[in-house]
Amino acid sequence: MRNKLILVVALFCISLSCYGINVSVATQMFRNDNQSYIEIYSRIISDSVQYASEDTSSQQSHASIEYTIIFKQADSIVIADRYKINSPTLATKKDFFDLKRFSLQDGEYAIDLQYVDLNNITDTLLYSEIITVESHPNKVQVSDVLLMPAVENSNTKYSFEKSGFFYEPLCYDLVGKEQQNLYMYIELYNQEKILDEEFYIKYYPIDIDATAAIDNQIPAAYKKMTPDKSSAVLLNYDCSNLGSGNYVMYIEVHKKDKTLVAQVEKTFSVYHPLVDYKILYEGDKVFETSFVQFLDEESVEYGLKAIYPRVGNHMTETLNQIISSKDIRSKRYFLFSYWNNFSDDPKAIYDQYMEVAKAIDLRYANNVGHGFESDRGYYFLKYGRPDNIVSVEDEPSAPPYEIWIYNYMPETQETNVRFLFYNPSLVANDYQLLHSTCRGERHNPRWEVDLYFDDNLGGQNENYLDARTTEDNFNRNAKRYFSDM
Repeated sequence: MRNKLILVVALFCISLSCYGINVSVATQMFRNDNQSYIEIYSRIISDSVQYASEDTSSQQSHASIEYTIIFKQADSIVIADRYKINSPTLATKKDFFDLKRFSLQDGEYAIDLQYVDLNNITDTLLYSEIITVESHPNKVQVSDVLLMPAVENSNTKYSFEKSGFFYEPLCYDLVGKEQQNLYMYIELYNQEKILDEEFYIKYYPIDIDATAAIDNQIPAAYKKMTPDKSSAVLLNYDCSNLGSGNYVMYIEVHKKDKTLVAQVEKTFSVYHPLVDYKILYEGDKVFETSFVQFLDEESVEYGLKAIYPRVGNHMTETLNQIISSKDIRSKRYFLFSYWNNFSDDPKAIYDQYMEVAKAIDLRYANNVGHGFESDRGYYFLKYGRPDNIVSVEDEPSAPPYEIWIYNYMPETQETNVRFLFYNPSLVANDYQLLHSTCRGERHNPRWEVDLYFDDNLGGQNENYLDARTTEDNFNRNAKRYFSDM
């Protein structure tokens, strides 16, 4: 129905932690009464925009986006629109949506979209796309493919509606780690005029980066159809076994004799860390005879939690997903592959590490979780034993606190690194990291103010909101310990 070239002027980040306004844009071309029209979906990621409250005493706030849409043909503007997209006023942020439809004649169009955060007008996002609209009344045509993570029969969860079901577009065309099914909505045109007998739709994904041999292992799905005036088709593909990567979904219309009548394709991405590990350990003979096979499920989970401080930031989300899953085989493989990277004898190094982890578990045990899941236990396993510890439990101006000193930190190649833990709750072993000079860890310029927050001697600066230090006092020794030791 159309050919398109997408030019993304601003980088659309999958990670919600990126700075700047973040919008998932989806454009879909359909037809109605011999007229083509485009749907433009915008999903504004709530964490990427500024929220403001009209009443300073209210905990509820809202975001507002100025949205500009321009269609051009041969450098002439043929459609222009500008309006506000307002989020609901809520106490908790939530992604919000916009849908706009425009009728289009056949031809090539350049689309420019601009999103401006009205609570931070320097934050602007631009999106551009070139589309070609084509009508072919003498052959079967397939609309664009609208991807959806789920569909419902009522509007209790989703507000968009098509052909009796409710939905929202798949954010960034990304199948998430917990998504098992990929729903696709298409429309068929002219099929009741061209086809005079039952036909079928075949749809299947192809891994863009994989070899042909692997491609052939991905199964296809089918849907039988009867020629009629109804154009709406809802497809469902079981994507639970797709590994992480980039795919193209091919949707083909075939006659009963397998003659290809029409085809459309849609690119999408998958993030399935559990499937990735299943693929990795298939046929791994070393894994099948390794020490992890002799560990019960409780020991495997304990071992996974113990290595959490040691895995890189890029693997923490995957490890969390594996720990929370019910797939014991994936858990065993993660534990095996982690230790197998360090030694040809992974069991020996695992045993040595677990001896330390169990000791730390006992040393810092509390009523919340394992001792190595507390802040002190976590950093002990992450960076090792500190060269010196200053423990203060009897300073009247502050709750109990500890200062850990590392003369040299191999992981960050820093010297004279300090960690300050404190226990404001006074519950046994409930120490929390308040401040650190270690690169990448919590840096709190107000650590003195927070440490002596409950001090009734009035030693804080007059400008409490901006204060970063407290006045010297013989009952306040943390700064001297932190700087001089």
